Amino acid sequence: MESERAEHGPPNPVGPSEAVGTAQEATVSVPEAGTAQEHPAEHVAPQGESLSALLVLEAWRTFDLDTRRSEMDAAALAIAEKQNASLKARKMLAESTRALKRTLNSATECPPDLSKAVIALLKEYQGEIDALTGRAKFVEAEYYSVYRSMYELPNPVDGLEQELRNELRIFELQDQLAAAHKEVVRVDQMNSRVSENQEMIREYEKQMSAEREELVQQFEARVTQMRADWINQREAEMQAWRIKENELLARVSEERDEQTGLRKQNEQLRQELTESKSKLSVAKALRMNELERTEEELMRSRAEVTSLRHRVRHFESEGGAVVAQQQLASASNEAERLRIELASKDVLIVGLQEQLQTLMASLQHKDASGSLEFKKLTDALAQRNAKIAQLEDQLRHAPSKSTYERMKVELEAMQSMHFELTKGSDHFGPTGGADDSSPYPSIEQRLTERVKLLDGKLAHLRNENLEKSAQLEDAKRAVEQLTESLEDQQVLVARLENSISKMTLAEGSPGDSDTKSSRANRNKSELAWDEWGGETIGLLDRESLASGAVATATHKSNVSSVNTPEREPSMLDIVSGQRDRFRARVRELEQENHSLAQRLDEAKREIESVKSDSVVLFQKLKYVQNYQQQGGYANASSASRDEEMGGASNFVVDKYERMYESSGNSGYSGSTANPYALFNRAERQRRLNEMNVADRFTLRAGEQLMSNRNLRMFTFFYMILLHVFVFLFLNRIRYCHQDLLQMDAASLHPQAAHRRFSG
Repeated sequence: MESERAEHGPPNPVGPSEAVGTAQEATVSVPEAGTAQEHPAEHVAPQGESLSALLVLEAWRTFDLDTRRSEMDAAALAIAEKQNASLKARKMLAESTRALKRTLNSATECPPDLSKAVIALLKEYQGEIDALTGRAKFVEAEYYSVYRSMYELPNPVDGLEQELRNELRIFELQDQLAAAHKEVVRVDQMNSRVSENQEMIREYEKQMSAEREELVQQFEARVTQMRADWINQREAEMQAWRIKENELLARVSEERDEQTGLRKQNEQLRQELTESKSKLSVAKALRMNELERTEEELMRSRAEVTSLRHRVRHFESEGGAVVAQQQLASASNEAERLRIELASKDVLIVGLQEQLQTLMASLQHKDASGSLEFKKLTDALAQRNAKIAQLEDQLRHAPSKSTYERMKVELEAMQSMHFELTKGSDHFGPTGGADDSSPYPSIEQRLTERVKLLDGKLAHLRNENLEKSAQLEDAKRAVEQLTESLEDQQVLVARLENSISKMTLAEGSPGDSDTKSSRANRNKSELAWDEWGGETIGLLDRESLASGAVATATHKSNVSSVNTPEREPSMLDIVSGQRDRFRARVRELEQENHSLAQRLDEAKREIESVKSDSVVLFQKLKYVQNYQQQGGYANASSASRDEEMGGASNFVVDKYERMYESSGNSGYSGSTANPYALFNRAERQRRLNEMNVADRFTLRAGEQLMSNRNLRMFTFFYMILLHVFVFLFLNRIRYCHQDLLQMDAASLHPQAAHRRFSG
């Protein structure tokens, strides 16, 4: 499809896109040269960068941009001429197409020279497509020639950035030197402050040592007082422990006695429970024996009654009314007697059953009460065991007799060594003081107040010590930092002085003016090319880039105005002129690009419309051919037309035939020109409108269901599974119904037999 490739333009190879990306990155990185001031230690450029800048300059000088520009202008003129020719050809094609449409619309019948006109029109379209293909190849060749010539060129951004950094370096080094001198003065001041702080630290250390000795003495006195207090407290605790131990021993003995009593009660309850259970079993056995005997007697009486009835019937059958009446009377008397006995037995059975139920209820009540009492006793026993274990644990943790003796000896020794018994007996004895019942709280209160006071002083001194230590550490760190910064500044000052001396020697060398002018021209050309390339290829932010370049140039002029006032204005004018010229050129190129894009969109729309018209035309031709074949008078004109359409035009016809076949389900159907299809569609729509909603929904669902193979298979298997499920469900219900009938019959048979027997 050469026509489509010509419409969309030449392909974009990988190499040019990478080159464009490199140019954009170079354009963006130019304003970042101003950030070099943040890293002054990295401004010393190596000799390799100057060598690379010379190589870049030589490469762009041999490239000869002016000659290339004239060649590109000639190529652009040739492309414009081809575009104008293509526009004229497209207008002619549009006119011929419209003329063909007018002839087709005006003619009532198919004209005989229609195929020739169509073939001629298709040939014109093919010629235009070939022309577009040639133009695209020409553009591709021109593009590849420019691309091959520019691909090997080095990137000028590095050289430009290096030159900008070299021009800003002197000003930055001067600022850094002044800052270094200020930093040296500040470091000297800090040294004097550090010496003063060291003297203050020595004074604080002396004060802290004196306070530490005082704290040690106070702490020793406090320790002696606390030791005496501890001895008294331990003695009181020992007495309390002895009293508590005696109480615990008494409680343990009581708990053990109670535990033995509870165990005896538990054993008695268990014995009573076993005896009651045995009595209950014996009573149950007796009652069951009595019930069995009564049932046997009942069965025997019933058997006798049945035998008597048989005998009465036998006597009635054999004869003798008198004998029969006598025997019947005797039998009735016997039956009456047996009925009376049976009624008495029934009353006895009912009474025995009631007694059995009462006994069982009483036994169950006794069992429940016995289980509750047993549970309560077991809970009480568990509580007593827990208390006993707790008391035993307390006894184990209590000090032993040997420990008590040892503590008593230590107490006596400490009293003899550190405590004044006479003072304590005078002021805090049992016969004097504010409260006779509690002689110790006053001592504890005074000691507690003294301890709190000492704790407060100690905490205050510790805080002051921590603050002084922190200040000392901060001062040491500040001294170290200032020392390091002073060393760094000294190294930096040495490097700056060396760089300044080298630059002054380089400026005083012969041929300096030529070097500077060539450097300015190189900066101008590289800046202009960088700005032009970034604006043309990437369409970046031109205003910000231009303002950045102007600001950079202005800053450079302000920086170097002291040394070279006569050179900077000329360079700024040159850069501004180049910027304006390239900006105007970029605007022209943008306008041309916009117009080309509009023309390309128009050409695409025209091609799409021509394609659609061609498909419709082929559709009409196809309908005419089918109509002629159905009518039976296909003449030799079709054969001659096929012969005329052979050769190169068959490819175009096959292409439109494929488009017609592929678009048959999306709008280019034969119904647009076939009256029979239109009639059938109208009839179908009329019938659908006459149907109600249910019929219409059923018809649509059936069409959707039958039109899809997967839906048909799903419906088939769904119906099979539904029928199988219904069959199994009905079979299950039938068997369940039969089982219920059998169970009802089995439950009714014993009731009927019982009625017959009782009747």
